Amino acid sequence: MAYYKAVEKVMGGSAATEGFARLFLPPGVAHCGGGNTTAGRPVHPFPYVAKNTTGGPADDAGSYTPVRSTAEANLTLNRLGSFRSGYETVGNWVHGEWAVSKGKA
Repeated sequence: MAYYKAVEKVMGGSAATEGFARLFLPPGVAHCGGGNTTAGRPVHPFPYVAKNTTGGPADDAGSYTPVRSTAEANLTLNRLGSFRSGYETVGNWVHGEWAVSKGKA
């Protein structure tokens, strides 16, 4: 989210950014993993989240409407930060196990 907010800041706001980039945060997906299907729920672009506003069944996508995230409302970005090369990690399958190592500098 910090990177996306930085892009918005450089591009001049959300309206200018959403023409070429959008961020989706599906519930239950922890950093590129997980996300087993347990219910139908719509996914909306950041900063909106699906909220059950109808009181309908939690596993029915029709029970949800997009609402602006309250967490996003309080999210501030004081600086763009440093996205320099050398901090990355690389993950690969090695002998049937997931191994993470330092990326190229």
